[in-house]
Parts: sequence; C-alpha cells; structure tokens
Amino acid sequence: MIQNYVDLLTCVTAFGDTDSADHFKTLLAEKSDIMIKLGDLMHSCKTVVDHLIKQGHFKSTQKFKKIVGINTEDHDDATKHPFSGFLSSITCLICNISYLKSTPIEDHFLSDTGFQHLGLILYNTKLDIDNPVLREWSILFVKNITSWSD
Repeated sequence: MIQNYVDLLTCVTAFGDTDSADHFKTLLAEKSDIMIKLGDLMHSCKTVVDHLIKQGHFKSTQKFKKIVGINTEDHDDATKHPFSGFLSSITCLICNISYLKSTPIEDHFLSDTGFQHLGLILYNTKLDIDNPVLREWSILFVKNITSWSD
C-alpha cells in the first residue's frame, strides 16, 4: 500500500516542465519531514534486506550467479527480493522532489540525519539487480543536489 502512494507521488512530480508539477514539488520540498520519512523508509528497507541476507532468507549471490550464467542447482524463493523495485521508486521520488532549489531540502541534507540519508543514497549508486534503475536515480539525485546547493 505504501508503494502505491510512493508511485503516485512519483508520477505527479515526474513532469518537470509543467507549472503544476513544479508547484507540487515545491510543496513537498517545503515539508522537509517528507525527506526525513523517505530517508528513514529507505534505511528501514535496507536494514530488513541486510537482516534477511544474514539469516539466509534472501540470497542475492544466487541471483547474480544466475544472471552471469553460473549454474546454481537450488532455485528457490530465497532469491526473490522482498522490496523489488520499491527502493527505486523511493529514490525516484526523492530525486523528483530535489529537482528544484529548496532551502528545507538543503538544510535537511546538511543535518546529521540528512548526512545519513545522503550516505544511503550514495550507497545505492552500485548495481542492484532487483532495483534496476536505482543506480541511475541515485546518480541523478546527486546531480540535482550539487547543481543548486551552495
């Protein structure tokens, strides 16, 4: 259900050249707590996935071996990512909101919590098979922030 809301907000903010999308981005950006909530949501998803990998319920290495052509005999549900595509949607929404210059967004990423969220987004610049466009959205976010930040 949360993914539906994130997808809806992402679609509404996706059209950068329209006045209504820019107005909506400005409204969301002025509510700096949305960036805190989205960053916390990303952190929670990563923590859950790390825990599942540690407990052996999710095996990302098997999925990678399957894609590069290494034979794996055990193809079970452990290779299914629990948040497939969701991190990409969250990062896309963060990227769309950060497109316009915003003092609350800049202040958030200069705070201690914002540094943690920025680190998490930078961590996502690696290739993730389960979230195929996560890397691109993360890089675009860094471009957005660095293009207007003082």
